[in-house]
Amino acid sequence: GLNFDMPVRRPGAYQARLAVRDRATSKIGSAGQFVVVPDLKNRKPAVSGIVLGLPGPNQTINNAGGRSFKPNDDLYFAFNIYNAANEKGQLRNLVMNALLFRDDKVVYTGPEVPITVTNQTDLTRVFINSVIKLTPDLEPGDYYLQVTVTDKDVDKKKSAPVVQWIDFQIEK
Repeated sequence: GLNFDMPVRRPGAYQARLAVRDRATSKIGSAGQFVVVPDLKNRKPAVSGIVLGLPGPNQTINNAGGRSFKPNDDLYFAFNIYNAANEKGQLRNLVMNALLFRDDKVVYTGPEVPITVTNQTDLTRVFINSVIKLTPDLEPGDYYLQVTVTDKDVDKKKSAPVVQWIDFQIEK
């Protein structure tokens, strides 16, 4: 896989673009992705981008970054929550909800899941992983996964939930 850092000066929405050329065939390909860089200095919870994959050994993710799945696959996803600690240094009362969309319609609504921490002492970056069973009735096509993280101890009028999403395909 390809891994590189792209420093940015301030939080906000950016578009990352990448072009590659195959040395053997000289074919050129490109891709682009919108990326939101959160403001971590405000001490509010933020969510990283989501990584998708298939189940691997010891609760790891195989094919990390893959975007093509089949009905009956277990869709593993992972992300980081930043600023997960409250002012007292304790884990905030955070819950996660996952939704699957196709053609702007909800095709799956997951339960509200409390965020818990095991074997993680640094609450500035908490690693979260979960799984959704892609049921056989999901037709081939384009989908997206939306993850919402909400602080249950904060008035909804004062702080909106944090939302992140990623697109993927279901094939036959």
